[in-house]
Amino acid sequence: MKTNLSIFLKKYSFNLSSVLQSGMRILELQLFLTALSTPLLIGWGLPISIVSWFATPLFAPIFSVFLILSSIIFVGYFLYIPLYPFTWALHKTTQLWIWLLSFGSPRWLIGFKQPSLPFLLILPMAAFFVIHYRPFTKPWMRIVLLALAIITFCTSLKLIEYYAYPAIKTIACHNRNIYVVSDRNNTIVIDNGALATKPSNRSWLEYELLPTITKNTGKTAITTIISLQVSLRTVETIELINRHHPLHSVILPPVLSLIPTKLTEKLDELNKELAKNNRTITFVDPKKDLILKNEGNQIIISGLSRHIATQKQNTVLLKAIIETKNTKIETMPLKKQPFLKKNKNKKDPNE
Repeated sequence: MKTNLSIFLKKYSFNLSSVLQSGMRILELQLFLTALSTPLLIGWGLPISIVSWFATPLFAPIFSVFLILSSIIFVGYFLYIPLYPFTWALHKTTQLWIWLLSFGSPRWLIGFKQPSLPFLLILPMAAFFVIHYRPFTKPWMRIVLLALAIITFCTSLKLIEYYAYPAIKTIACHNRNIYVVSDRNNTIVIDNGALATKPSNRSWLEYELLPTITKNTGKTAITTIISLQVSLRTVETIELINRHHPLHSVILPPVLSLIPTKLTEKLDELNKELAKNNRTITFVDPKKDLILKNEGNQIIISGLSRHIATQKQNTVLLKAIIETKNTKIETMPLKKQPFLKKNKNKKDPNE
């Protein structure tokens, strides 16, 4: 009896030890890959997920099953093999994948301001040193050192970013420039009409605008949009940004409409979307300055004597003055024309 018990314990203790060693090797590989990929993601302006260190090993088996089933279905289609069991399994695998993704949250994403290239190379060089340095023979030592290297690198970037606030950046948008004012809690985009120069879509937002903002400020989302001139395309772009990440506030010039137009209808839709998060559009009184004060800076928004008018509506233009301790910037709308009368032969794009 004692012999059988000792054999049983030895057998399962060996299995437990091998599972533990396999888990440590997987964790070591994941930390090494994280150390290599983090500088690339920061350089591209993409945020980093705080759960990636265990989410990737979790999704790797699911992804492998997905690829195997897809390959079998692809080959079986040409060989006229019955594929129902494989398609059923692929459908269930996809459902499991989508179900797990539903637990994701934007709060898991951390953005980093892009540092210099030599600084970005520190983490990969440290990772290679830990892996190839002979005294670090045990897996747990390499895991601890890799984790410390990643945490130290990311913390250093955040500290540099923290003490750089408030920051005013000029970034490219549709071949034009917009201003981004960021502090520790807010990211304010001041649009002088650049958002309306071209149609916007989700891929442009996720792979052009937001990565550019992240590289320059370290922020992953826009909290406030100030538009110095409003049009139908401007409102559509703001709706797109709000659907991606709820805005805290939207500041627009007033639209004095005599009858309902597409622009006023879009503004109503945007107001309803903002109301779901207890937000609303703030329309600037052209006769009274609106002053926004944040950490170490203030933005003064005021109306211009110039405006854009049609037979159906009158749109006021605004200007913004950004003031910090050492900087004062004034930005104007792209459209600087005075009062415009509608040409009867042309259709107004704002209607």
